[in-house]
Amino acid sequence: MQGAAQPTEPEPEHSSIKDTAARSICCLLIEAHTNIPSQPCPQADCLVAAGLRSRVLTTSDDRYKTRIESYWCNSAKLNPACIVQPTSASEVSAAVKALVEHEQVFAVRSGGHTNWARSNNIDGGVTIDLGLMNSTTYDAATETADIGPAAKWKHVYEELEQYGRAVAGGREAEVGAGGFLLGGGNNFFAGLHGLAFTAHAGGEHADLFRVHKGSGNNFGIVTRFTMRTMQSGLVWGGFAVRPMEVMPELQMPSPPLLPIRTWIPTARSTSRWATCPVWAAALCNIWYTLCFKNDASIIVKANDLHTELASQVQEKVADGDFTTHCSFQPIPRTIAQHSVAAGGNVLGLEQYAHDAIMIQVNVSMRTQELADWARPLVRGVVDGVRAFAASIDDGVCPWLHLNYASPDQKVLESYGTANMLRMREAAAKYDPRGVFQRLCPGGFKLAAVKG
Repeated sequence: MQGAAQPTEPEPEHSSIKDTAARSICCLLIEAHTNIPSQPCPQADCLVAAGLRSRVLTTSDDRYKTRIESYWCNSAKLNPACIVQPTSASEVSAAVKALVEHEQVFAVRSGGHTNWARSNNIDGGVTIDLGLMNSTTYDAATETADIGPAAKWKHVYEELEQYGRAVAGGREAEVGAGGFLLGGGNNFFAGLHGLAFTAHAGGEHADLFRVHKGSGNNFGIVTRFTMRTMQSGLVWGGFAVRPMEVMPELQMPSPPLLPIRTWIPTARSTSRWATCPVWAAALCNIWYTLCFKNDASIIVKANDLHTELASQVQEKVADGDFTTHCSFQPIPRTIAQHSVAAGGNVLGLEQYAHDAIMIQVNVSMRTQELADWARPLVRGVVDGVRAFAASIDDGVCPWLHLNYASPDQKVLESYGTANMLRMREAAAKYDPRGVFQRLCPGGFKLAAVKG
């Protein structure tokens, strides 16, 4: 069996010191090559015993350091006891079974883009790093694409572009498919096809398929996503700088698809027609999110609070080495309608009767100390917007977008009582031992929801 210890052959009586030294050096080389930990590591031991010796990276391995440094946000650069990098669904299964058998805690990493600590990494446990499962394969017969959980959207788009196809994937180049899809990612084609989820619900596990769509890692590890493709083409996008005095005009008109460039003056803009690979670009650190009614007065309030936040951060960081932003993203009712038509999900957006606006408030700082200082200020912006929106009839949309939320926001609760019940029933059915609640603590967890 791979990884099994071999019996030691007896030393010849006339063995020379030179021969003994040579064998010692050989043993050291073998140990380094097979990555047996130089210090006791029970997590690595159980994975090696499961036949995953070549997939395990311990702290003395240069590849371990490379993978930790590859997290885009410093908050996620923790210190797992070891990393395991499976290359197939069977190896993922073997790793999880071994860790569960030995009651070892673990985290799951796809692209590694979630920015808060312990969401996709862990101190002292095992990080199941899906980074080697990053392929994209197009099937012309079904017009679908099979996508690995660690595939980054820039590579997915580049691969599919060769066939003149695209998928409703992420809008940022470095985001991985797994976290984006399980969080219910907003995408370039949401107005036409709804939020980005997998293509086919069939089979006897339709209940599990539905609750996966928006629940993160509560129900297991997805090792392949099958997505419908569409004919690729040009997408209108870019960044626009608009005068502050036009803020009262920013309520989205009806119909919602009216191009914004026709009704709001622009001081400077990079907007143009381009393909999906061109528009995929990356963002930053402390995130909070909120969704509210498409109402101009709420938009103005959010802008005012963000402007105040930027002034506070500027006063603290006089050299200007920081960024802040408050992005406004339309969530018209058509998104929920298309999502329901595609089989539904657990987000509960279809229960909200109005077109909505989602905001992501962000501050990126150069040190963790500064980030800790800024966090309550960022939350204060979102709390202030929520309080103002609550003063308007049906002003607050309950849904919180998992992929934009801070760990102290109540994401799963925002999906509503009926969807919480669906998730609890699925967890009891498919994970009766609570493995992904007890041993995989990262992310937004059902077990943490009271009531």
